[in-house]
Amino acid sequence: MKSDARYIAVDLEIESRKDLTPIVAQFGEDTGVLYNGVWGEHYRASFENPVGPAGVNEDLTLFCELIEALKGDAKDLWESSFSKVFDLGFDSGNTEQSYMLQVHPSVVRRVADCGATIAITIYPLAEQPS
Repeated sequence: MKSDARYIAVDLEIESRKDLTPIVAQFGEDTGVLYNGVWGEHYRASFENPVGPAGVNEDLTLFCELIEALKGDAKDLWESSFSKVFDLGFDSGNTEQSYMLQVHPSVVRRVADCGATIAITIYPLAEQPS
């Protein structure tokens, strides 16, 4: 079965030497929590947009708004976290059709102002049963 490459969603991955639960609590139900806990020798929290992907610029903007609204301990925790990554996920597709996605300069600036990195993960298509 043919499938074009496509944007899936943005996940936010945060790593810190401290428990990230205050950030999880302040994000509330505005995100889906994929993971929050100990990860090796540090803490990690992973989030997704709970509504599903709207578009890369909209998804990144939603997370930036949540980060900009952090207060108190959660804001300090964000600023002291050693890794803050917006992971843009894509299906690779199996057609010769190319796929291009643009992140607006204002959104890139906003991500940078949050002190975060943008990463890209390209997922292979799952084998379809014959």
